[in-house]
Amino acid sequence: IDWILASQPLLSLISSVDTHPTIGSSSGHKPLTFEVSIGAKHKSTSPRTSFNFKAANWTTFRKTLNDQLQLWNLSRTISTTVKIEEYNMFITNSLLEATHAAIPKLKQATSSYTISEATRNLINLKHHHYGK
Repeated sequence: IDWILASQPLLSLISSVDTHPTIGSSSGHKPLTFEVSIGAKHKSTSPRTSFNFKAANWTTFRKTLNDQLQLWNLSRTISTTVKIEEYNMFITNSLLEATHAAIPKLKQATSSYTISEATRNLINLKHHHYGK
């Protein structure tokens, strides 16, 4: 007897259980395959800000970025993962500040697209096939 151990609600999603011949094992256990019917949850699309990089004022960008980066206290040691994350956020925020100061937004933002049901099903099949 081989078992599939699962807790609710996963247990109720298991179907198509098949037993296969042993694969070079002398333990007597047979591999089991089964399907778990889990679909992709629909995620609402969020609008993204698009920038017109061709119209950017790169002199302003560099100056703003340099000014922002000068605000970091150079005597601070970066010796822990928390401090690395703080420094990462500081650099990210500095880049965003320079971007907003020097690069105009596009007049028409890039549209958000909703994934069709057919595409969502294909994604689910791909994930099922590759075991993700």
